[in-house]
Amino acid sequence: MTVLKSSRLIAAAAPVLLLITVLGLQGCNQSVKVEKTAVAKMSLAQARQIIQRADRFYYADGSSAHEQRALEFGPDHMIEYRYTALSTRSTKRVLCPYASLSGGGYKLPQVVAGSQWIVNGCDNNGFQSPQDCNRIGVCMSIAPPDQQSTGRAAEAVERWKTSTPEERQHYAAAEREKFQAIADLYRKTRPAPTEEVRRFEVIAENAVRDKRYNDAISAYEDGLRIAPWWPQGHFNMALLLGQVHYYDEAVEHMQDYLALVPDAPNARQVRDQMYKWQDEENAATPAQ
Repeated sequence: MTVLKSSRLIAAAAPVLLLITVLGLQGCNQSVKVEKTAVAKMSLAQARQIIQRADRFYYADGSSAHEQRALEFGPDHMIEYRYTALSTRSTKRVLCPYASLSGGGYKLPQVVAGSQWIVNGCDNNGFQSPQDCNRIGVCMSIAPPDQQSTGRAAEAVERWKTSTPEERQHYAAAEREKFQAIADLYRKTRPAPTEEVRRFEVIAENAVRDKRYNDAISAYEDGLRIAPWWPQGHFNMALLLGQVHYYDEAVEHMQDYLALVPDAPNARQVRDQMYKWQDEENAATPAQ
């Protein structure tokens, strides 16, 4: 896989997650238990990945029947980018402060957005109307596929809620430093991917053919968890993340790719693609 075309959305759906939020506030059948020990052991990088993976279940399923969304993590707030039909341009909305995150996970009596499970990302209590809630950025819910991923997403949201400004300021730099050590070792030893990594690569390629982009990204994530020094995994992962508008993460994986193979024959094209992704994200307009 070397080239992925921009997806074209035929129509944008109604604000599905606002509906999920309202339904969640009206009542639910079952809630998940947040394990405090799991929260304490989770790094911010792991928590970010879990939240984004759960959110992509709906918004990166390859469907042309609804809009797409990317969740990014700013210094003090999560940031939502929404992409409507036939456009790579987005609207940008700053969500609630991390201290106001909710993290409650519930099972609904009906299926919404392909799932019966939701995680209330923001503390939605006390809003005057669904419209005001959406406008001021205190409503945000995630629809994971099942109970297990709902519990993990709720714990990940709780991890960000309890994080300190100092942690958030330094965690990304610490992750980059850790990966640089991995890249230095890879350039000296050049290990080959294992058969297990190959299995995840085949799963990802098969999912791409079906336009199941979230499944493909998840497969590459699983492969890179085994072999974080896998250059082609980072390259393909970056292309897929760019496909679903996760531009910050796409750039990170391209940077990892170049750190592993700085003399790559496509290095110029890779850097140019990073500039394009950064430009598309910067072109986002504030949500009304």
